[in-house]
Amino acid sequence: MKKTGIVLAIVFALILAGLAAGGFVLKNRIEECALESLKTAIGPDAETAVGEISFSFLDRTVTAKDWRSRRDLPEGPVSIQASEVKAVLAPRAALASIPSIGSQLYKGTDVVPVFDRFTFYGLKGASGPVSFESEAAQADRVRMTYDLLKKRFAGVEPDPLENAEGTWTDQISVRRLRFLTPDGNLSSRELKLSGIHGLALDRIAMDSVEVTADGSTVFACREFSTEKISVSASLYRKIQELSSSKDPGLAELLGLLAEFKKSGPLVSRLKLDGLQMPADADCLVETEEIAFDWKSVDPLNLELHLRGLKVPAKLATKNGVTLRGLDSVEIDADLSSSGLATSRQQGFVRIRNLFELQYDATYIAPSSAVKDVHLQLKDYALLAQAAVNVTPDGMAAAMMLKAGAQAMCLGDPVDRKGQCAKLAEFIDAPGTITLDTPKGLAIPTDKIAQDLSSGRFGSLFTVRVQPGGRTLDQLIRELPR
Repeated sequence: MKKTGIVLAIVFALILAGLAAGGFVLKNRIEECALESLKTAIGPDAETAVGEISFSFLDRTVTAKDWRSRRDLPEGPVSIQASEVKAVLAPRAALASIPSIGSQLYKGTDVVPVFDRFTFYGLKGASGPVSFESEAAQADRVRMTYDLLKKRFAGVEPDPLENAEGTWTDQISVRRLRFLTPDGNLSSRELKLSGIHGLALDRIAMDSVEVTADGSTVFACREFSTEKISVSASLYRKIQELSSSKDPGLAELLGLLAEFKKSGPLVSRLKLDGLQMPADADCLVETEEIAFDWKSVDPLNLELHLRGLKVPAKLATKNGVTLRGLDSVEIDADLSSSGLATSRQQGFVRIRNLFELQYDATYIAPSSAVKDVHLQLKDYALLAQAAVNVTPDGMAAAMMLKAGAQAMCLGDPVDRKGQCAKLAEFIDAPGTITLDTPKGLAIPTDKIAQDLSSGRFGSLFTVRVQPGGRTLDQLIRELPR
């Protein structure tokens, strides 16, 4: 019995020794793999230095101190560094790193959890005259295909497309980010990339963005975001080919355009919240929201939405325009464009307390012509505000505006001069005015300009008027002094 106990103790000791030896080999393997990854972070042939690198089994953490990497490119050197890099390995990543075990657990296309977290502290980088710095950058829940992970563990640098397609990350966050350029600087409290799966991202958002030049703010917003970013593999390859071509020809550019069509929208939405831009020393232009939606590529379908654009009225005053009773001009708009060679343009624009405008037209790009133009203006105080900039006398202003309206039809045949008489009706009692071009008739844009300058307004448009409840003179007298 005693001998049996001694034998079991020896066997147990040998097992522990084997595990320790295996652990030592695994520790070295992970540290070597981490070092190789840092060496190729900015591409092959980079010069890399690391002060110290270590792996702890207890918390599954790889730590690298004082990492610096530099790569010389034809357009100039690229460099990156971090005071510390910490990567917390997912439990299964260590098993996947051992070929005999990993090949039993995973197939080539299986997605393997690699890092719970991957963090760079004191991150800095530069490319030519442009540099950046960040307090910390962190990737959460990084996964890779087993085939890609095997190459990484073997120290083989994968193809950029294979690397992009085979990597998933829940979120990348960059804190206290600053870009520095000779022309100005950009800063953000936090940059977040969410839902990275291969060549697609769910969302990119920059919080508290500010752009400065010569020490002054030229642009600031509460948040800038993009949604549903996606690039097809074929488009990715085509972009790579063109970027490496010194002089791309027409055929290559047309090929890129064809790939864009097949790939679909690169981004579904761009949005700016809480935009602020100084327009003058004491004038700040503000916007609640600007959103750009890319609905489809073939046919091309785009939308622009604007909410709460505020332009100080004193900016208009500085340019010689008086706006009585208004501290600011507030604008909302919804615009859309559908089609490419022939496109339908639609929109609604509201300037609060002044007017609402709706438009609908078809633009024919090859001939630079428009057809089926429909414009409708609902006046609240636009004409009254315009009139007081001519003369404060309401009756005199109405007479001058009506004379100008009649002159717009001087070159028209007799049967079309009545369209300007309808303009005069609108001026007498501003309400709603609608303009339409002849149905189905394509009119070159240069002909429109020629006809308007030659007094042939009536030949271009059919006018309909719904008079308002008050005369122009009454509206002018109601304006604040």
